[in-house]
Amino acid sequence: MLKQGGPANRYDYSYVLEEREKRKKSLRGLYEHIDLWGVGLGIIFLIVMTVISNIIIFLGLVKLAVQNANEPTLFSFLGGVSLISLTIFILSGFISAAAMGTRSYTEGIVNGSLVGICIAVFVSIIPGGIVLAYLGIIPWLVILIGGLIIYGMLTGIGGLVAVAVRKHTGII
Repeated sequence: MLKQGGPANRYDYSYVLEEREKRKKSLRGLYEHIDLWGVGLGIIFLIVMTVISNIIIFLGLVKLAVQNANEPTLFSFLGGVSLISLTIFILSGFISAAAMGTRSYTEGIVNGSLVGICIAVFVSIIPGGIVLAYLGIIPWLVILIGGLIIYGMLTGIGGLVAVAVRKHTGII
C-alpha cells in the first residue's frame, strides 16, 4: 500500500477525500477557462458577418441569374461562398480567443469552440424546429449533432490559431 501512495493505516480514508477534491477541482477548472465576454464577441461577429455575407451572396446570385451564367461559373461562385463561410467561422473563434487575451491553448480552444456550439444550438432550435415539425426527430438530431461537431471544430481551430499567434508573435 505504501508503494501505491495509499495510507499506511488501512482504516485511514483521508486519501479518498483528497482524490475527490482533485476531481472536483478538475471539473471546476473547465468552467474557469470560459470567458463569456470573448464568447459573446465571437457570436456577435459570427452573426453580423453571416448576415452581411448572405446579403452579398444573394446579390451575387441575382446578378448571375440575370446574366444567365453557365454551370462552371455557378460552381465557382458556390466554392467561393463555402470558403467565405469557413473563414467567418474560423475568424469568430479567433476573435473569441483574441478578445480574452489568453496564452493558454486550452482556453483558446474552449472559448473558440463555445462560439460554434452556441450557434449550433441556436440553429437547431429555430430552423431545426421546422425540420423537427415536418421531418421528425432524426433529421433534427443530425442537424444538432452535426452542427455541434462541425461548428465547434471550426471555431475551436480559430481559437487555437489566435493563441498560437499571440504566443509566438505577440501581435494580438
